[in-house]
Amino acid sequence: MLAGDETPEAGTVRRGRDATIAVLDQATLVFPDDASFQRRKVFYLIDLGLFKEAVVLGRAYLDRSEGRLEDYVALGNALRASGELDEAAVFLEQAQLRFPESSEVKKVLAHVYIERGEMSAAANLLYEASLLDPALLPEAAELYRRAGQTFRAMNLNGQIANQEEKLRQRLALYLELGNYEQAAAMEIPLRRVGLLAEEDLRYAVAYALFKTGDFEDAERHLAQLNRPDLFRKAAELRRAIQDCAGERWKCL
Repeated sequence: MLAGDETPEAGTVRRGRDATIAVLDQATLVFPDDASFQRRKVFYLIDLGLFKEAVVLGRAYLDRSEGRLEDYVALGNALRASGELDEAAVFLEQAQLRFPESSEVKKVLAHVYIERGEMSAAANLLYEASLLDPALLPEAAELYRRAGQTFRAMNLNGQIANQEEKLRQRLALYLELGNYEQAAAMEIPLRRVGLLAEEDLRYAVAYALFKTGDFEDAERHLAQLNRPDLFRKAAELRRAIQDCAGERWKCL
């Protein structure tokens, strides 16, 4: 397709988009004291994926209006999506001061920190957010794990209300800490809530059993894996079991 060419459908969409923007622009001119039309245009641009344009207009809107919580969250997300991570951080840090009781601002800012590679700062912030919204606790614990603060992650894991989320994460933490006996012992609670049907978790239990020297039970779990990627990993673990069969202590 040559430059400037477009399908009839694309042309219809573009004309509809342009018409909507024109109407919002005209309404802003006719009602200059009403910031709502400018606000609607900001959200419309975000919906279109025009994040840079939305950021410019959004800043102008906030200069003339107090703005709502969702305005700051939306603009922070737009800055993040446009790749302006440093600007997004500064903007959302200021928004935190304006809305100190908002878990949403903290959550968006935490994801900006993650994208900047500041995992500990993101974990701390998401932990603060979890005090306002307990549903964020598993994500906060996971961030502490990724930040290398495994014991802090374990502490938060114990506070998670959702048993399935708690058990999935706890198994990963035990493996990361090298607590293979405790990881292997999770077979019973995982089975009780039906999580052993998830092959990733079954393989993790098999690996923990292997590391404790319980090769027979490890094989029992490996035999029930069907997913191609895990089937290959199971084959590798079986070879390791064979190598260790004579001298188990070498594999512990």
